[in-house]
Amino acid sequence: MSASEYDVVVAGGGPAGSTVAARLAQAGTKVALFERELFPRFHLGESLLPMSLEVFDKLGVTAKFDERFIHKRGAWFVDGRSGEEVVFKFEDALRSGFPHAYHGPRADIDHLLLDHAASLGVVVHQGWDVRAIVQDDGRARGVHVRAPDGTESVVGATVVVDATGRSAFMSRASGAKVRTPRLERTLAVFAHFDGCHRMGGNDEGDIRIVIVPEGWFWVIPFRGDRSSVGIVLSPSALEKAGGDSDAVLAALFDASPVMRQVMRGSQQVFPAGTAADFSYRVPRPSGDGWLAVGDAAGFIDPLFSTGFHLAVKGADLAAAAIEKALAQGDVSAARWEAHQRQTRQAYETYIGVVQAFYRGDLVDLLFETKKRDMLRKMITSILAGDVFHEPSPRWLREIERRFPAELGPGGAPAGAG
Repeated sequence: MSASEYDVVVAGGGPAGSTVAARLAQAGTKVALFERELFPRFHLGESLLPMSLEVFDKLGVTAKFDERFIHKRGAWFVDGRSGEEVVFKFEDALRSGFPHAYHGPRADIDHLLLDHAASLGVVVHQGWDVRAIVQDDGRARGVHVRAPDGTESVVGATVVVDATGRSAFMSRASGAKVRTPRLERTLAVFAHFDGCHRMGGNDEGDIRIVIVPEGWFWVIPFRGDRSSVGIVLSPSALEKAGGDSDAVLAALFDASPVMRQVMRGSQQVFPAGTAADFSYRVPRPSGDGWLAVGDAAGFIDPLFSTGFHLAVKGADLAAAAIEKALAQGDVSAARWEAHQRQTRQAYETYIGVVQAFYRGDLVDLLFETKKRDMLRKMITSILAGDVFHEPSPRWLREIERRFPAELGPGGAPAGAG
């Protein structure tokens, strides 16, 4: 191709794709986005983090979130047998100004962000499948796409962004996914329910993490009467139940006094679903003329609701890097190094603390009644998503020292792009 039709083509319309496209459009960049599915579509990851509001403010969508989604003001960790609980309220984080996040169906959240990107000037194509990357002398030059009617064409671009989620279209092609050590609890069983027991007042929208011998439950309330409830556990538990997801959920609800109380009188909205292979990294998430964002660059176990936040914050940083690279006329792989370094540190921080949770030492610390005030604030800040810094503040370096990430083969953490 002698010339590019667009400055940037984004493959994938989830939070990472819509965010990077919208931020670039705000800067006057000519952007096209191709999404294989038709929105709205179901997706897990319904609990957001307060620090994502920084990106929402830049995008100009915070008011829309306030109108549609319940406020999440904290995170509760509950012993599923004894009922012992501890709460971390975001207003107590070290960085002020972000006292809440949101809970809501991801179908609605993602649709809102994609529509907003279109309103900013992004050329959005839904139902279009990115079939291949067009390369010239080792550099990405565009994409080969298939339209809903089956016709195929080539769309040229100076930069291609892989935001295809766990499909990891481009980044996976450059290197197979690698599992993250100690995060092998890779199965979630989940459904939506009406009529779950809720906390009252300003606690109503808080997430509850209920720890049981088999793993841990999430209880995520939406605005209205609906909640998302699921459990992350060993795949062998589902196999023992004969593969019946609904039976697994019912049995595990019944086995925990806490969950029996939460679920009493509730009505299941749809049959239980499953999702597997949570934690992985992609060793090479960028190259000449392209880079990956969000889950396409790696994913971490959903314990601390990090997926959405890492996606939108990483996409915001990627947009800034792309804008600068376009202005300087250099979109080689070296241009993405600073962006990758900052996102790598954020991912690595969460890998370390999630691994510590499954080892048990972080669980002990969460329930420690004599925590120093500074330590409680540090934990709250991690739960709030305050992990993107350059350079790292002293408190974040202390978290990384206490809970170093075990990365396994290759040494680079998930989400290095």
